[in-house]
Amino acid sequence: MNTSAPKYRPKKWNNNKYIKNSHNCYSYFLNKINRNEIPRCRKSRKLNKICNRPQPGYYNGISRKTEKNYSCKNMIKRIKSDNPNVKYKGKNNTFKCENNYYKGALVISKNINSNCDYHFYRENRNGNWSHKDGITRATDKDSKGRLIKDPKIASRKYKKCNYTKYCGYFCIPKNSRKKFMRHKNKL
Repeated sequence: MNTSAPKYRPKKWNNNKYIKNSHNCYSYFLNKINRNEIPRCRKSRKLNKICNRPQPGYYNGISRKTEKNYSCKNMIKRIKSDNPNVKYKGKNNTFKCENNYYKGALVISKNINSNCDYHFYRENRNGNWSHKDGITRATDKDSKGRLIKDPKIASRKYKKCNYTKYCGYFCIPKNSRKKFMRHKNKL
């Protein structure tokens, strides 16, 4: 059990529809809610029924992603650009994160499209893993409804997305001031 890992609290992410719609797997991976996005999402949903969600690289002004940007190497570069305190650890889950860090993981879909590209998971304090896919609810279950013990071996084939490419594990700082994300590209 890693006491630096977030507790699994799905209600925090699921009960407020403006948090649920404006925060995705990247914000969940970082365990970070941007309270300023809640009123923006409320207004945006009234106008065009969609809310902005953070994307890796936006904090440092990296341009919008295209299909060619969806490689493990490019996604890790985007994450590290925004979050130099996040440490990439490779594809084997045989490490322990240092104190005040918790584990996360990244996967990529084999069929890149506007609804299916990359996905993040994070380890919970109880040792299980959880995720929040886009505007869906946070859960600790894989695509077959099983508790996630390790995202590398979990079922990641959903109706619209099949996350077949396993990019690896990360150590993420517990301290929110050491993690950065942006809902819109700042350029």
